[in-house]
Amino acid sequence: MKIALELKELKKLKRLTETEQQVVDYILSHPEEFEKLSSRQLAELTYTSPATVVRICQKLGFSGYVEFKIKFLQEINQNPMIEAVSRSNPITKDDTIQDVINKMAALEMTAIEQTKKGLDVEQLMRVTQLLEEAKQIDFYAFDNNIHIAKNACVHFLHAGKMSVVHDGSNAQFMQAALSNVGDRHVAIIISRTGENIYLKRTMTMLRERGVSMLVLTESRHSTLAKMASEHVSVYNVLKYSDMGPVIFETSVKYIFNLLFAILFSHNIEVILKHQQVYEDVNEYHQLFKSLEE
Repeated sequence: MKIALELKELKKLKRLTETEQQVVDYILSHPEEFEKLSSRQLAELTYTSPATVVRICQKLGFSGYVEFKIKFLQEINQNPMIEAVSRSNPITKDDTIQDVINKMAALEMTAIEQTKKGLDVEQLMRVTQLLEEAKQIDFYAFDNNIHIAKNACVHFLHAGKMSVVHDGSNAQFMQAALSNVGDRHVAIIISRTGENIYLKRTMTMLRERGVSMLVLTESRHSTLAKMASEHVSVYNVLKYSDMGPVIFETSVKYIFNLLFAILFSHNIEVILKHQQVYEDVNEYHQLFKSLEE
């Protein structure tokens, strides 16, 4: 079964040796089997060597076989699902309310499941450590992504992390200019396309300031992903008619909820103490307000 890959680079690799081409052809023709294979097993099946397999992965820009396999499997799991969603799930004028209920549930479950499949546990450990060591987390985003950032900002505040998000592009750029690696700032950038020129300008400033940057966007080949300290791949469907913005938002929120849950599990006693203080103050505020009335 041939796969229409987002990873088009695999098909476009130039100057391959005959043995390297054998490996590429096998991967594209046997994606189901590839999921279960180690680099040594793949080499044996293609009559090549593990070194040849690793060399192909590196030509694609991956550090090695494991990273390539994770991204490849994410893509082959995404694309058939995208086609199925496009065929069966877009909202139409003939849909009943129950149809819409079922379709939206399917879309969001698909987004979460595909995001989960693309996660790298080792990377999550690195990102979590980055956030735990940060004194302040700064969010950078525009349009609808601002609302996602604000929601995540509140979660991280409840996790005991000072978090900031500004609405305006000028305020965000000023925040970047005032950030400093010595102040232990970490920047989180949200971009559906990975090509936003304002975010690129902001990230250039952050990089000059030595600030660690976590980018959430679809493609690791995008401009913003290449500038980042860490890039987390977000599940996305481009067509607006296929509920693309909803799918992207669901995927990003899932990643933020996951990071919050990991921080919560690592610092549960301290977080619960902070939450109790918050609830006590809020209860006092409500009581005072009722007395005023």
